[in-house]
Amino acid sequence: MGLEYIAFINWLTKYKIPPDASIIEQIRGYREALHHLCEVQTWERINIILAVPIKINPPTGNLSIPFYEYLIFQELYRELLELSQEIIKSLENTGNNLNSIILLKGRGLVGTGQLREACQVFEELRANATEGSEIYIEATVRLATAQIQAGRY
Repeated sequence: MGLEYIAFINWLTKYKIPPDASIIEQIRGYREALHHLCEVQTWERINIILAVPIKINPPTGNLSIPFYEYLIFQELYRELLELSQEIIKSLENTGNNLNSIILLKGRGLVGTGQLREACQVFEELRANATEGSEIYIEATVRLATAQIQAGRY
């Protein structure tokens, strides 16, 4: 367990992004850190990394969005899907409420064109969430959007 924490810290503090790095290379440190946190099933720290603010216009300003939104902003849906699946697999038997991660999985599925699977994810979220809750409302909206994209309405 100690080695995973060391790896997690090293990826966040010692990884240097080359100046001409691709978007994928720019997010590598966060992805690797999340991988190591999944290995030790550290839900709280996983949430912290997902929420880390990433600047979307570094040369001109300081506008930033959470890491998970940055993946969507950069259209890195496959990476979002892979990360959400890894987190879910790692934490599925821990008793943590993974609805926010399952929602990200659905968003990744939509982005990769897997609309039928995304609709199933959003329907399951709605079925398991309290009606009127934030997750219920967002799952409902995303379900409707995915259904429209799929030509179901």
